[in-house]
Parts: sequence; C-alpha cells; structure tokens
Amino acid sequence: MLRGKDAGRRGRVVKVLPSASAVVVEGVNVFKKHMKGDGRDKQSGIIDVAKPVHISNVKVICPACSKPTRIRYEVKGAKKTRVCKKCGKPFEKIELVGSSAEKTEKAAEKKKPVVKKKTVRKTAASTSASKKTMTPAKKKPATKRSTTKK
Repeated sequence: MLRGKDAGRRGRVVKVLPSASAVVVEGVNVFKKHMKGDGRDKQSGIIDVAKPVHISNVKVICPACSKPTRIRYEVKGAKKTRVCKKCGKPFEKIELVGSSAEKTEKAAEKKKPVVKKKTVRKTAASTSASKKTMTPAKKKPATKRSTTKK
C-alpha cells in the first residue's frame, strides 16, 4: 500500500475488480462488519471484511529485491518477460490466490461432458389418488357479537 491508513503494509492480491479499477488485498483495508444471525445457520457477530483499494494506491513488490516497483517488459525473440524496474531481474510466474485460483479450477471442470438426468412426471391418476386421501379442513362456526350500547 502506498497511501491511506494501511500505508507501507504488504499482502497478496486476492481479487481484481477491473471495472472499478480496484483490487482486494489480503490484510489491507480491513473493516469490521456487524452481522445478524438468522437463528438457524448463520451466527451473529463481528466479522473482518477486506474492502477494495484503488489500483493507483498499490504497487507490485519485486521478489528479488523485495521493494515496491513498477514493471518493465523485455522482448527476447518471441518471448515477452516482466522485469523489475529497480533491480532489472525478471519476475517468475505469478501464483493464483483466492477466487482466481478457484475460477481456473472450475473452468477446467466445466470442460468435462455433463450427463443430464431424466425427470419423471406425475400422471393424472397418481395426483387424483393423492387428492382423495386428503380430508378438507373444518371451518369454525361464526359467532354473533353483541350490538348493544352501554
């Protein structure tokens, strides 16, 4: 982080939001969110939530010199490599973290053929048989209210 309350802190990029020109960084720009439980599954409590940060406030950290830096591209033959502007050493392949890694795994799974299951429809005879066994609800008799004035 370059600016803000978390200036100088470092973390991995968890999510990239290109439409908003923002990134979500792990452990940076964290806020408390008060959640209300529904009584069954969710518990109520205070949760830490990482909010997005504008891209202009974040820099890449070089793995060789471990300094915040900009990136330069060098073309060698047909290969284009990313290079640190401060030390001149190339970057290795970037590891995917969080939802990006999950998306690539899900995309690989989607390529497998999907077999559709046949659905069984109820016939008219089976639905009418179930209606005959049901008994209608009994209505309560209406009561008269007194209309005399006091």
